[in-house]
Amino acid sequence: MKRMMILALGLMLALALATGALAEPVAIEDMVGQEMEDFSIETLSGENYTLYEALETHDLMVINFWASWCGPCQYEFPFLEEAWEKYSDRIGVVAISVEENDTGAILDNFVKEYGLKFTVMSDGDKLNQKFGIYGVPTTIIVNKDKKIVAVEVGAKTSTEEFTNLFDKLLGETGKTENTDAEDSAAEEKAPEDSAPEADATEDGAEVGIESEAGDA
Repeated sequence: MKRMMILALGLMLALALATGALAEPVAIEDMVGQEMEDFSIETLSGENYTLYEALETHDLMVINFWASWCGPCQYEFPFLEEAWEKYSDRIGVVAISVEENDTGAILDNFVKEYGLKFTVMSDGDKLNQKFGIYGVPTTIIVNKDKKIVAVEVGAKTSTEEFTNLFDKLLGETGKTENTDAEDSAAEEKAPEDSAPEADATEDGAEVGIESEAGDA
């Protein structure tokens, strides 16, 4: 009887492992269009960095998940740095290392070695697990509306790849802003357009009153 129970438990465990292995992971690209959850994390200088606060002064925020041991991450950083410097007035970049052993000293030396000027920090809050990111480099781009507008998995191989992507996304952001401005202008103009019609109604009402008075 005991042997049968052990065999049954073993079978259940094997089935559970097999089910887990066959289950399809949720594709990170499916995050596009969803609202990016806010997060706060400590920078190398000890300051508190909050995503939503950064979005108040930027049209786009680039969140790059990486690790110091990741060759492709190291390869694309110079391209990201060069592209970002061209758009630093509109785009913010934060690079978050997912490696537990990437201490502040290691990251600080990394920043100096590669001459990085954008924000670099360690993922002490396990944001990569929270957002379902298990491969590096992975880059998430968020717009002012807190919507995820792009998810890039793997390294970029040139500055142009980043600038082309930034141009495309900034152009879409500009279209959204223009549409909002046009809608606001239309709402402001609507009362003016309808004003003559309102006057005509008032005149008609007065004429009606005078006619009734004349009939009386």
